Amino acid sequence: MIAGLLALTVIALSAAGIAVHAAADASRQAANASRQHAIALSRELAAESLAADSASPLTARRLAVAAWSVSPTVQAGSALASLLMEQQQDGILPGDPDGANGVAFSPDGKLLATAYSDGYVQLWNPATQQAVGRPLPADTALGGYVYGVAFSPDGKLLATADVHGYVRLWNPATQQAVGAPIPAGTDVEGVSSMAFSPGGTLLATAGVDGTVRLWNPATGHAAGAPLPDVTSGGRSGVAFSPDGKLLATAEVDGTVQRWDLAPTRPPALPSRPTRGAS
Repeated sequence: MIAGLLALTVIALSAAGIAVHAAADASRQAANASRQHAIALSRELAAESLAADSASPLTARRLAVAAWSVSPTVQAGSALASLLMEQQQDGILPGDPDGANGVAFSPDGKLLATAYSDGYVQLWNPATQQAVGRPLPADTALGGYVYGVAFSPDGKLLATADVHGYVRLWNPATQQAVGAPIPAGTDVEGVSSMAFSPGGTLLATAGVDGTVRLWNPATGHAAGAPLPDVTSGGRSGVAFSPDGKLLATAEVDGTVQRWDLAPTRPPALPSRPTRGAS
């Protein structure tokens, strides 16, 4: 009886070992099949990318990026390299396929800042069409999205506005953050627009919720109370007059509000609305 039990145990262990090896083989075969499928799909997307280049360059670039994401095949790399060379020859700077939301030249024209939908900002050399340094992590939180960028008049600061309601200041020379993020909006609404005053002593921000605030970029503190939303429709842009005495706000209802920032008058008193494009 003991011999019989031992024999059954040996048989069971052998069967279990065979089953484990069979499962491992099946897993390896499935992984290999998946890898081969990814390689084939990558090659197909790369071929479609090159075929679509002449008719739709944007579609071609997206297909090439998708091909590389599926599997970094030689064909995908070749398609990306070919399209990037064409872009540079045509004066197109490569960026995020999801879209660029804002651009700004530095005052001396030696830098171009581009805000992207992935939460990063890239600096470019317009003369060489090459990236300058690594992308700036302007909004790396979940769902990061950069609405716009703006250089200070002296070119020593770069401001970025994001969907989570913060404005961040950067030193373009060192590409390092300057001070703490400025809470210029809300996490729900974000900051849609901003502008430096001609003297660089003020930074105006427009929140998607319609709130316009003035900030001291040197300290990161608010400069006075928020400007009231007299139209209750929200704002989509801000701009200073050349002498810095007036601030214009673009309202989503189609009006433009002008604010007198002269020291002798309260900055929160609007002048008569002017009809114009929002």
